[in-house]
Amino acid sequence: MKKKAQVTSKISTKVEWEDDYDSFSHDLIGTLYADDLPDEWATAYIDLEERLMYIDGQVVTPIAVPQRWGIHSYKYWVPGDYGHENEPEYILQDFKRCLEFHRGNWDYQGCIAKVILEVKTAGEQGVYRINTMVIGQDSLWGIESDCGEWFQESVEADCLDAVKLEARKVLQVIRAMTEEEIEELFDENMC
Repeated sequence: MKKKAQVTSKISTKVEWEDDYDSFSHDLIGTLYADDLPDEWATAYIDLEERLMYIDGQVVTPIAVPQRWGIHSYKYWVPGDYGHENEPEYILQDFKRCLEFHRGNWDYQGCIAKVILEVKTAGEQGVYRINTMVIGQDSLWGIESDCGEWFQESVEADCLDAVKLEARKVLQVIRAMTEEEIEELFDENMC
């Protein structure tokens, strides 16, 4: 008489942080231009050679640009488009943030949360087979690397909550399927 295979399963979560190289995130702190401004659309900008801030074509204030700021080959900096583009204090704050970014003092990151299902099968003669699959994944990108531990933990918790909800739905579908439905699903989707 054949011994029936024993199956055990375990679910785990995993959170990873990765560098975010998406250009959209970098646009949030503004854009540097080595040549002329690309369009007339720039209602606010800083002329790095003249060291002046312009809003609607008018000089608003002189700007102190450090000599060793690492991006001296650029002529203009245009702030990101997020609703404060005509307010000098926000423009200056973002410009300083851009300088810190280009000095390498911070970067954008993404948080990736996963729920992993591990199924361990003990077959005949004690042979084990372990199958691992991600049954849920959620992420959030554009997080500033110097945002602080509290904020990172908050982002991780939000991503984990979302991915656990997704994984529960996947597990409910798997549990509701009969062996024949599972086999049919494999037959239809296997190459």
